[in-house]
Amino acid sequence: MARGARWPMVLGSLLVGILAGSKSLPAQSQSWRFTATANQTWFSSVVSDTTASEPKYDLQPTPSFGLLIEHRVSHFHVGLGVSYLGTHLRVIGPSVSIADQEFTFTRWQVAALLTVPLLPVGTEGAGLALSAGPALSIWKPTGEASRSRFAGAAALVLNAPLSTQWSLLASGGGTVSASPMNTDELPDGFVRTTLWAWQAGIGLRYVP
Repeated sequence: MARGARWPMVLGSLLVGILAGSKSLPAQSQSWRFTATANQTWFSSVVSDTTASEPKYDLQPTPSFGLLIEHRVSHFHVGLGVSYLGTHLRVIGPSVSIADQEFTFTRWQVAALLTVPLLPVGTEGAGLALSAGPALSIWKPTGEASRSRFAGAAALVLNAPLSTQWSLLASGGGTVSASPMNTDELPDGFVRTTLWAWQAGIGLRYVP
C-alpha cells in the first residue's frame, strides 16, 4: 500500500479506537456535536531560492471551510474534521506581490482532533478550549498529480452558546507540514521549506 494511502486508515483507526474505549463511561458523559467553520488562511513560503533572498514564494491567503464531528469522552472531545481550500502560488518582492491565477493548489485535509477545555466561563458551556491532533493534507496542483503531506494541527476555540443546542465559535490556530511542492518540480537552486498555515475564523456548533 502507498505510504500516503495509509494515513486515512491510521486517522480513522485512531478515532474508532478512542470511541470504542468510551463505551464503558456513564451514558450521561457521552454526547455528539457537529461544527461547521469558515476561516481565512495565511501561508508561509513553499520554496526558497538559495541563491537570493528576494523574492519570496508562498501561497495566496484564501478562505477555507470545514466540518467537524466530535464525541465526548469524559471531560474531553475526540473528533474527525474535514476541510477544503483553494489557493494560488504567489511571488512577493520588495514592491510587488503577484499571484499566478492560472496555477491553483487545492487542499483537502482530514484531522483527528482532541479538544480539551482550558477556561470555562459560567455554567452554560461558554469558555476557551484547545483543539489539537495529527492531520493528512492532500494537495492537488494544476496539471500535476496529487500529493499527501502529514501535518500537525492546533487551534484555540472560544465558545459562546446561543441556545441549549447552538453555539457560535471564534477560533485561531494553524498547521505545520512539509511543502506541497515536490523536489523534482523545483528549478536548480531552489529547495522546499516547511509550510506553516495560520487561520482565524468563525463557526457554528450544534449539539443534538
